[in-house]
Formats: sequence, C-alpha cells, structure tokens
Amino acid sequence: MKPKLFFLPVDWIIIFFALLLCVLSITLLSGNEQGSPILSVNSLDEEFLYQLDKDQTVSIKGKKGLSVIQISQGEAFFIDSPCANHTCIASPAISRNGEWAACLPNGIFLSVRTKKPEADIDIIAF
Repeated sequence: MKPKLFFLPVDWIIIFFALLLCVLSITLLSGNEQGSPILSVNSLDEEFLYQLDKDQTVSIKGKKGLSVIQISQGEAFFIDSPCANHTCIASPAISRNGEWAACLPNGIFLSVRTKKPEADIDIIAF
C-alpha cells in the first residue's frame, strides 16, 4: 500500500507561484519611487519645499515663534523649537517617502515625498 502524499506536485507549483507573486508585488510596490526626495514644510498657510540631498539649516515661523530644521545627509529633523515639551526635537529624523514629523504647538508639519520628474504635457493630455 502506497503512503498518501500530503501535497501533490501540483500543490507545490501553486504554492511556488503564489509566493513568487507576493515577493514581486512587495518589490514593485516598495521600490517604485521615481525622482529625488524633497522635504515639504507646512506652516501658517505656507508650504516650503527643500531638497533632501542639499545640507542646510532653515528657520520656519510658526504660531509660537521660529522652529529650526536641519537637513543633513538626506535626513531632516527639528533642532530647535519654541514649544514647551520639545517632543519634535526628540523625534527621529525623516528621510523616506511618506515619513513625517511635526511640532504641533508651533503648527509646523514636515513630510518627505518623492518629486516626480516633470512630465511633458501636450494638448492631447487635455
């Protein structure tokens, strides 16, 4: 009497292709950023855009005063702010698309997004 197989060869093929599909989906979704990352700083009805690949220090006026933001080695973080608890200064640096940091008492919001290359728009697009 032959022992029963738990998985048939067809089952192994289906499992293999399902795993392959999962790996490819994750790879395509996570690695599809085009363009260079930029830092968007929102404060008091204004938005400022900075390149993350250019080291600089910027001061942004908020509700309570000036917040100082350092952009260094592709990362952005608060180095000074007039808020009482300084939670924003203790927050980690942001550098990847979708990451954000904020100083809520001062009304300043930082976010990283990918700057897509400018697309050529012609009359057919409209």
